[in-house]
Amino acid sequence: MAMNGAVLGALIQAKVDVAVAASLVAGPAQRQAIFKAIGEAIVEHIQGSAVVVVASVTGVTTGPGTSGPGAGTIT
Repeated sequence: MAMNGAVLGALIQAKVDVAVAASLVAGPAQRQAIFKAIGEAIVEHIQGSAVVVVASVTGVTTGPGTSGPGAGTIT
């Protein structure tokens, strides 16, 4: 799946809802939980949805190696 703003927004909302429900009193602990949830949602979306395409890997490694296009995921 490609990265998508609507999907990321829904994931952030779901994670923030869980964080708020776990700490109903507004304050530093709740704010920390909310920002942690947002960060986790962004990382989860990028790791699950982003694909890296490399046009060429010529000259990237020393010694014999394979050059040309490549693709992979973000970890």
